[in-house]
Amino acid sequence: MSSLVQSLRTSAVKSVKRTRQSLSEKLGHGSKTVDVHLDARIEALRDIHRRYTVVLQLVNSFTTHFTALVVSQQALSTEFSDLAQKMPELHDEFAYNAETLRTLHKNGETLLGTYCALFTFASCFFLFLLVFSLVSMAVYFVLIQQKYWTS
Repeated sequence: MSSLVQSLRTSAVKSVKRTRQSLSEKLGHGSKTVDVHLDARIEALRDIHRRYTVVLQLVNSFTTHFTALVVSQQALSTEFSDLAQKMPELHDEFAYNAETLRTLHKNGETLLGTYCALFTFASCFFLFLLVFSLVSMAVYFVLIQQKYWTS
């Protein structure tokens, strides 16, 4: 019976201390309880998130510009083909340019398809990494809080 009373007493004292600390923090009278290690890891995670966001924006911008380049190559190829037929004196030059641009367009589409697959993979990977990191941090925070509340 004595151990039960002692256990209840210890639990009540801890509860009062936590409540007092919490009220102090909320009223602005006491210093906030922080975990410096956890705060540093959270800031590092935020920095990584900012960097990944910038990388994904740059990749998206590059993909957009490269798509426009491939479309322009196709349009130029068509125009050079038309000019080759309309101007017999420059037929060879325009036909050569049209064929070169057709080849560039074909290879550009292949590269663009591969690049889009890479972009999709990178986006999924970055998202997975970020979510995994956030979940890990949440679990760590819960474990620290449980340790704080039970000690």
